[in-house]
Amino acid sequence: MHKSRLRRRRLCSGQLWYALRKVNVAIHLAKPKLITPIICSPEGFLLDGKGVLCHQGILTITPQCSDLDIHYLLGLLNSDSLWRYISLRAASMGKDRRVLRLQLAKALPVLVPENRKQRSLALAIARSVLSMQKARAPKKALAITSRINGLVDELYGVDAVCPRCH
Repeated sequence: MHKSRLRRRRLCSGQLWYALRKVNVAIHLAKPKLITPIICSPEGFLLDGKGVLCHQGILTITPQCSDLDIHYLLGLLNSDSLWRYISLRAASMGKDRRVLRLQLAKALPVLVPENRKQRSLALAIARSVLSMQKARAPKKALAITSRINGLVDELYGVDAVCPRCH
């Protein structure tokens, strides 16, 4: 049933009947991207470097400008400050779970570094995320998470956000 319907589709030349309809989608799949379920929780963003095709219950975020490091973006989106922003604006689905709709995801206050200090902090966040990926010990991962949160707070010029305070 589905196969016959798929065969009737208008495809780009050389594409098989089961191929993605829009060929340019494959370009975005191949890029490193951040993924999170629409019903998300703190530190719920993950890095996909393998080109996973996600279903409709998953948000995918790919940096639009090449100057934005994917690891910086991962550290930023998993920080306590950005989770506080999300938790205040997204619908609740129970304790520490929010519905992150596309409109809100597009409106997240992602700071694109413009000056030397901001670029330095963004680089430190990206390096911390990279070192966290190599950390095996939970205590080390917690220390790196705390460092990332401090760097994000400094980048945005806000006082430290206590995760237990909200």
